[in-house]
Amino acid sequence: MEELDVIVIGAGLSGICALHTLSSTSSQIPLSFVALESRPEIGGTWSFFKYPGFRNDSSMFTFGFGFNPWRQTKHIVEGSQIKKYLNETVDKFDLRKHIKTNVCVTKCDFSKKTGKWTVTTKDKTYIASYIISATGYYDYSKPHFPAYDGTLDFTSNGGTIMHAQFWDDDLSLKNKTVSIIGSGATAITILPMLVAQGVKVNLIQRSPTYIVPMPSTEDNLFSKLILKYFGEYGFTIFRYFHLWIGYFFFWYCTWFPMMARISIKTTAFFSLQVSSGDFRKNYNRHFTPKYNPWQQRLCLSPDNDFYSSVVKPNCSVHTGIINRFNSKGVELADGSTVDTDVLVYATGLTLLPLGGIKLTVDGKETKPADTVMYKSYHPSSIPNLFVLTGYLNSSWTLRVELTMDYVGRILRKMRKQKYDLCYPVFKEKDRVADLLGFNSGYIVRGGGLMPQQGKGSPWVMWQNYARDWWEMTMGSLDDGVMKFERIARKEAVEKRMNYAEKRAEKGMGNLKRRPKQKMSIFE
Repeated sequence: MEELDVIVIGAGLSGICALHTLSSTSSQIPLSFVALESRPEIGGTWSFFKYPGFRNDSSMFTFGFGFNPWRQTKHIVEGSQIKKYLNETVDKFDLRKHIKTNVCVTKCDFSKKTGKWTVTTKDKTYIASYIISATGYYDYSKPHFPAYDGTLDFTSNGGTIMHAQFWDDDLSLKNKTVSIIGSGATAITILPMLVAQGVKVNLIQRSPTYIVPMPSTEDNLFSKLILKYFGEYGFTIFRYFHLWIGYFFFWYCTWFPMMARISIKTTAFFSLQVSSGDFRKNYNRHFTPKYNPWQQRLCLSPDNDFYSSVVKPNCSVHTGIINRFNSKGVELADGSTVDTDVLVYATGLTLLPLGGIKLTVDGKETKPADTVMYKSYHPSSIPNLFVLTGYLNSSWTLRVELTMDYVGRILRKMRKQKYDLCYPVFKEKDRVADLLGFNSGYIVRGGGLMPQQGKGSPWVMWQNYARDWWEMTMGSLDDGVMKFERIARKEAVEKRMNYAEKRAEKGMGNLKRRPKQKMSIFE
């Protein structure tokens, strides 16, 4: 059994950010900590997915760490480069010594009496005062895999089915027709890569998604001038430029949804780069969503790769509901069949809060869905547990860094003032919505698993960096919601209350405080 101050669960992007903050905090207060990673390597999402073209869908200038800025002009890059960046960050700040891989946490139990977490893994037990969950929010082992009738008809005739989350690199697609089921970020990432390889590709979507073209490289005249005159500081300027551009674009879409629909639709229309034909004729059907921008997450098309691919002869788009599979491929509700050799499911994720770890307090199980999140990071009434969750309308890292800076402030306060417990108390009766607050398919499917939001601050998960920055950086830790307690004092109060109850049972009256005796005639 090993005892530490802090255990970080997960060593992906969030876990690495947490380790860096803890390392910085340990220079101010004594702090022992470790990150437990269930997989054989660090990187989380960026070392897990292998499908063609896997990349970030927000600028690396904001997706990268503020303490280790991205220093390349190409800022939309493949997952392998992000994985390399994460490993370089770990080595640069000497964090690898704090990481243990192949350690799968199965249960965490908190004792209010001792103020400690007991963290159970498959091979060992750890004791810690605090837990930081950096597990993300989806299930690595079980993607969303909808079942359709006729699957056996398709596979028995030589057809192949696989999910993008478990891409088979050994499968040859040469001279094959591939049908991608889905219209989200995964589908629009895979499609251009396969089309460029000469593979015949069908995109089968129930409904279209908003797709926004964006240059993958900062190589315009303005960017070159910034780098010329500001040198390395130019990348910091790029970071804040992309941060605020993304922020204002989100609020433009929120405040003026009809104008945003028109502008995105117009951009997509001209991005197709065709003057006639099926795509112009069926444009609304294939490329105009029924919902407003940012009711679901927007998809990014670097250098217009998606729109320039779908107009090529070896690519076609089919919009409609899948009826069933048959021996030839996919049968749609309108009766047409899309001939297919390989079916690729790009149908999304399955939500899994806290990595599926069983969470108990004094032996009583607490489910995430029964809690309300305080400032998007602390489940109500659970002591000493910090959950890292990023933005959905911007780079994930931005909120994770703000949260860890705030957690660092809490740890310093508790150590210096000798507190043992911290937990937020939720007093409102009504809950408003699921934590993530979007209506994307994977969020709707797993909504009942996630923590809840309250009516107002600090119980709302704002998709607002400026507001979060103010609350996390300038806000007081003693806000009347977050409670700090010392176990010794708590036990003394409970002992006194128990003693008073016993006296009352014996008819000896309530325990009264002895009047203060004067120590001097001058008092």
